[in-house]
Amino acid sequence: MLFNRPISQPDLGSNTSAFGNLYLSDKIFINNNEINPSVLTIPRVSSIVYAGVRTTANVSGNETLTVNGTGFDIGAVVLVDNRPVDITTFVSNTELSFVTPIRSSGTYSLFVVNSDGSTGASSTGITYAE
Repeated sequence: MLFNRPISQPDLGSNTSAFGNLYLSDKIFINNNEINPSVLTIPRVSSIVYAGVRTTANVSGNETLTVNGTGFDIGAVVLVDNRPVDITTFVSNTELSFVTPIRSSGTYSLFVVNSDGSTGASSTGITYAE
């Protein structure tokens, strides 16, 4: 994957926002196909909706949760703890549902990866408890 130079200083995040932005100019090529940077869609995760009235995922897994955000595409996959979950369902470009894997109590990373490889992360991750 080839990216051209930033047109300005990249925003690399801060103490309150761990994720920054990279501003690109000129042409971008992905797999030898020219991509217009003004139409490149990057997924962004804004929230995770847990099952029922819970505020965490159950350690036994097998719950259907919702990821809200923007820029999701058909074929997007949810990763928990850097591993793809077994079932991700595309609902819309702002909503995905997925079935949780089994995990111990704790907080884990949660990413959404679109079919083109663009990736968005939850800034808070996903929390499991009994």
